[in-house]
Amino acid sequence: MEQEEDNNVAATNHVHEDNSEEDLGEDISEEGDVGGLYKKIVREGQGEATTPEGSEVFVHYVGRLTDGTVFDSSRERHELFSFKLGEGQVIRAWDVGVKTMKKGEVAILTCSPTYGYGERGNPPNIPPNSQLAFEVEVFYWKGENVTEDGGVMKIVLKKGENFQTPNNRAEVTVHVVGHYDDHEFEDRTLTFTLGEGEDHGVVEGVELALEKMEKEEKAEVTVKPKYAYGDKGSEELGIPPNATLQYDVEMLDLKKAREGWEMDLSEKLEMSKSVKEKGTEFFKGGKYERALKEYKRFLTLLDSDNDKSDEEVKSMLLKGHLNVSACLLKLGQHYETIGSCEKALELDQDNIKAYFRRGQVGHFLLNIVHCWAGI
Repeated sequence: MEQEEDNNVAATNHVHEDNSEEDLGEDISEEGDVGGLYKKIVREGQGEATTPEGSEVFVHYVGRLTDGTVFDSSRERHELFSFKLGEGQVIRAWDVGVKTMKKGEVAILTCSPTYGYGERGNPPNIPPNSQLAFEVEVFYWKGENVTEDGGVMKIVLKKGENFQTPNNRAEVTVHVVGHYDDHEFEDRTLTFTLGEGEDHGVVEGVELALEKMEKEEKAEVTVKPKYAYGDKGSEELGIPPNATLQYDVEMLDLKKAREGWEMDLSEKLEMSKSVKEKGTEFFKGGKYERALKEYKRFLTLLDSDNDKSDEEVKSMLLKGHLNVSACLLKLGQHYETIGSCEKALELDQDNIKAYFRRGQVGHFLLNIVHCWAGI
């Protein structure tokens, strides 16, 4: 009985010995798991880059038992399978094996049960303690969608520490390397306050990506023209119009800005005026989403029950809600615009700007109703 248990353990931790290592390829098991996972390259991939952890990777695969029985196949469904690498969405063999693969590569991953479905298997198709072989082809991968429109994508190359990310107006020290095709147009280390990147020559897309990065994180950031140099390009940097750019970004250090609860009223007012001015710069430059973010920040700083009785605070809050409504109107967020106008009217029931902007939205929506009624 003891011998039988030992054999079960061996079967669980190692690929069956009747398959030679030469047939199975290279042992790519994690440290301490010798014989748990093998990889045999069927077709070499493109370039040097391997699939980064945290990216969404798109693959075709065929899964087989040791007798050759196919138990699952994305090819039979004629649909690529996707998952986030390194986040436990798939079996261990895939998280460990696919991160060693390049774009276009085809490989066979042969795994022991500990890298597959373990002692229980996955009934009815995969028996308990099954060794499995997956033929995997990597088609492409993509990173985190930083912006809703896909204009900025981020792939983590090295994870940061302690989940520490910058808040608004944090001071960050970063190393940035920018590429367009084979042309490196930027390689520098700089320190600046988030929200003021433009003053330091940092494109909007990189700054947006930094807002989602942890301290000591390294990332590859793809920035489309809208969030870089647009339809004008940059003659100085050798970037043509409508160019999509690649950046390697490392968050070397960050110092979080003080939150509202850490400030007294005078400090809040001083900070709010500074943030409001930055928001107005964005608004005048047609960057309404960035302006909206700044205006909302200073509203958050001041919008507390303890401060609303102060006349200067009430005046700043009124300006803030009016500025937010102007941004929302420009962005076509009509119902949200009405909400901001109502908040302004709570502070000043006779405010002409609030009534006017609310009326603009009402007129727009009424026209839509009339259009529908005429169909």
